[in-house]
Amino acid sequence: MTNLEYLTLYGTAITDTGLKSLEGMTKLRILHVQRTGVTKRGIQRLKATVEAAEPRIANSPGLLLQVFP
Repeated sequence: MTNLEYLTLYGTAITDTGLKSLEGMTKLRILHVQRTGVTKRGIQRLKATVEAAEPRIANSPGLLLQVFP
């Protein structure tokens, strides 16, 4: 599942602790976590991990992972 690019967790019981299991998904680009137990801190930690693992491409936007809280 490391090739997963889009994931919707809308309305699930996931929390910041559960987001840790997504840290190896370096191709993840869109994540929907509305109506969950995920906090801004959890999102920031996940974004930092995913973005650090993915080398930046010249002239690409700075945001590699879009999260919809």
